[in-house]
Amino acid sequence: QFSKAINEKAYDKALDITQTWINDAPETMAYACAGMINRKMGHLDAAQEMINVGKENYNSVFILQEQALIFMEQGKGPEARDTFETIIRTNRYFLSAWQQLWKLTKDQPSLFLPQEVAGVERQLRQFSDMPKALVQAYFELGNGNVESANTLITGAFNQPPSDHRSLSGWVELAQKQNMTRFVIRSLEVALQKAEQPAWLFEVVKLLQNQQDFYQAQKYVDALAKYWSDEPIFILTLASQLLHTNKIEASIQVLQKLSANNDNQPLQARIYILLGQCYQTLQNIEKSADFFRLALQFEHVKGEAYWHLANLKVAKFSADEKRDIDALSQSNNTAMDRCYAFYALGMAQNQDGEFAKAFASFTAANALKRQLNPYDVNTIIDSLDMLRQAPVPELTKTDTTTTNITPIFIVGLPRSGSTLLDQMLAAHPDIDGTKELTTILHIVQDIAEKYGKAFHQVLPNLTAEEKQTYANWYLESAASFTGEANYFIDKNPENFKYISVILALFPQAKIIDLRRDPVANGLSAFRHHFASGHNYSNALSDFAQYYTAYTEVVSHFAAAYPEAVTTITYETLVNEPVTTLQNVCAFIGVDEIDKPLDFYKHQRAIHTPSVAQVSQPLDPNKVNEWQDFSAHLAPLLALKS
Repeated sequence: QFSKAINEKAYDKALDITQTWINDAPETMAYACAGMINRKMGHLDAAQEMINVGKENYNSVFILQEQALIFMEQGKGPEARDTFETIIRTNRYFLSAWQQLWKLTKDQPSLFLPQEVAGVERQLRQFSDMPKALVQAYFELGNGNVESANTLITGAFNQPPSDHRSLSGWVELAQKQNMTRFVIRSLEVALQKAEQPAWLFEVVKLLQNQQDFYQAQKYVDALAKYWSDEPIFILTLASQLLHTNKIEASIQVLQKLSANNDNQPLQARIYILLGQCYQTLQNIEKSADFFRLALQFEHVKGEAYWHLANLKVAKFSADEKRDIDALSQSNNTAMDRCYAFYALGMAQNQDGEFAKAFASFTAANALKRQLNPYDVNTIIDSLDMLRQAPVPELTKTDTTTTNITPIFIVGLPRSGSTLLDQMLAAHPDIDGTKELTTILHIVQDIAEKYGKAFHQVLPNLTAEEKQTYANWYLESAASFTGEANYFIDKNPENFKYISVILALFPQAKIIDLRRDPVANGLSAFRHHFASGHNYSNALSDFAQYYTAYTEVVSHFAAAYPEAVTTITYETLVNEPVTTLQNVCAFIGVDEIDKPLDFYKHQRAIHTPSVAQVSQPLDPNKVNEWQDFSAHLAPLLALKS
């Protein structure tokens, strides 16, 4: 009714409607509209009165917008500008505020620097290039209207945009809404109809970000037909080669790209990726050299310092520590500062400055929580659901006819899985792989296909479906395995999917590697995870998660006693020979010859812990957590 009256310029009627609105159902828009109609009628004092009442009761960009427009009517340019900028900081996608700010740059140009005007115009051009539904979805999301945003997004995501800028915005919004897999499916459907390079590139990036390099490969191959000479594709190809265990090929691609590149931001990524390649090959010295080369580029400096610190062998000078400290306090992005705080904490830890180190790790984790908000109770509830779910009986499938037996090392990150992996991979009958994510993707596929949680569907999967999923898993591991009859998957998160693993591979062996919760929690708190493991950003959250994890594994171990065993990191380090003998007996292989020479075994190790497992065992490291004991109350409570 109000909109109709405004369109008909029936302002007195519109004013009566707003008064009834305020009397009967006061809300944000009632006061904003009352302010607007009074302003349009020239009653600025009455308009300001409505806005003042509205501001007392509601924190709303709509009311602030009317306040700014009143300031413009009053000729108060600086106040109007400040208010528009407050709106934009609150909700960057309030298109009307940007439009009014642009009008102000024309009406009162003295208030703005040329680069500020250019920035406003650039933002408006970006909006004009984006589908209207996406702009509106962003706006609704910024105002906390999640349901409205989801409705708009679902409609907008049925067909991906064709132009690159709109596509980038489309993907960015999907990721913010945790709709990444929905978007991947939309892109895959669209690609069946038309093979557009921009779509191929986005689906490759999304799959790589999900660590699904196996599924990404076919799209990388398809994109090579169009963009084989494009530097951004070559960098993406190098990442794909690294993560599919073709490390020497990745290095060759990166070296060739570097020799012909004059783009500094790209060169920084080349150095970072080369550092990761040599780290994977256990060439720590050369890895450090490339990470140091990346330090010359300001936009990756924090990340480069973190990579150096994560090698666990680089010693930082006093000047470098001051530089890292300055980065952590800079005006850089939250992610840059997060990297810097982690690196600073590790440097301070090396120098025995434990209180300062803990403060730096706390700051890093606080930033991480801002970047990746989460509710720990939701995470714990999901684990409780697993523990309470019925456990299917083991049934033989055609996969048992293969000679290959997967060995799954499960638990929590930073529990020593890389050490056990390296020890077992030294056995001639066992191949090491990496933290494969395929089981997770299989679980997601099951849930999406049936519209139910995987544990509800699992008992009803046919033998043919199980065989299909088993083949998917084995094919994804093939680029890492050789001729051995056993191979290791050390993804700790697989503890959630023990029932799935044994449904596909009844012959599988699952080793729960459990570390002292205090040492485990501190180690996770000090580590930057590229994705997931958000519970590690607070010690109290980790303590809750640790308890829930042990209950889940105990639940599955009771159901599958012949397939699941538990060992501790402390026993592995203090009694390595006996522990490995027991593990080999559980797996069904002969004992390892010279088990303490594991660190001499040369292989690609796709984990940040590579430097530590390239050295002999050091039992003294088991109690390193004691240096931080004054700060670990939530973890220490688990011991009592």
